Amino acid sequence: MRLIKNSYRWILAVILFVILFKKIDFHGTLAIMADFEWLWLIPVVLIIIISYFINSYRWQLLLKCHNQKTDLYRLLKYRVVGEMYGNILPSSMSGEMARAYYLAKTEKIEIDQAFSTVVIEKFSGLIAIITYLLIGLFFNWEIIYRGHIFLWLIIFFMALLLVAVFLFSKKFRFHILSRFRKLDNRIFKSLKRYYFSIHLYRDHIRIFILSIIISFIIQGCTILINYFVALGLGIPLGFFQILLIIPLINASNLIPVSFGNLGFREGIYVFALGAFGVTTTLALALALFMRFIKLIISLFGIFFAFNKNIFNLQNNDKEQISR
Repeated sequence: MRLIKNSYRWILAVILFVILFKKIDFHGTLAIMADFEWLWLIPVVLIIIISYFINSYRWQLLLKCHNQKTDLYRLLKYRVVGEMYGNILPSSMSGEMARAYYLAKTEKIEIDQAFSTVVIEKFSGLIAIITYLLIGLFFNWEIIYRGHIFLWLIIFFMALLLVAVFLFSKKFRFHILSRFRKLDNRIFKSLKRYYFSIHLYRDHIRIFILSIIISFIIQGCTILINYFVALGLGIPLGFFQILLIIPLINASNLIPVSFGNLGFREGIYVFALGAFGVTTTLALALALFMRFIKLIISLFGIFFAFNKNIFNLQNNDKEQISR
């Protein structure tokens, strides 16, 4: 059954790419990418490195809520492993779950605690994405006047955020979850354990707020990276237009469609940039360039994921392995 499901996602990725490439001049796209002004790659690389360290620091903060102290450099390696899996599994959330699994397996942290940090990261990231979308919408009012689907997508993600806030609230915990407390099956017990691990962050409000602030910085880094790459490719877009487009793409990437959201993510780039008059060829050049950057980072993830000693396990762990 799993093989059929996985095959469907690969087939869908191929179909999406075929449909996409039928509408564009592929050779023209490659020519645009080849003409990239490589000087813009300097700020792009610097921002990527900074964002990875900031991301890992946020993760380290969230783990402290569970009384877990993990080295920042090791967390950075787990994050790169997650980036690798994010390129082959459906949606960005799959890669995040993969790095949480590596964290739990290697650092001997409870799996529900490791996963809860990822959920809170996504929750705070969604808050940042929606905020940037609203700011971008403020500077691009013509989208509303044209009745563009952008507006409906933003409303959808805002509704999604409200649902997430409700699930995180005390009302859900005490008035809804409590009704099912007598259920004694294994699935419900597991779900309840995960839920309470997530709910723990309500008792660490300072760290939770700091996580949201860091999410704003990280999303800002992603916007800047795309903006500089767009400049390097000669795409005629202003910063405030990118400010609306990229959060929408990041939010859409949470939806699992195909492996690595191959084809789907590129289609969102074409759709979003096309709303501002950017040609399909230029839009796809930006999408492929960004995917290429992610693939380069993934190469390090392969090295970390399959090297048994790369995580520098603690002495106790090594002794247990030797036994």
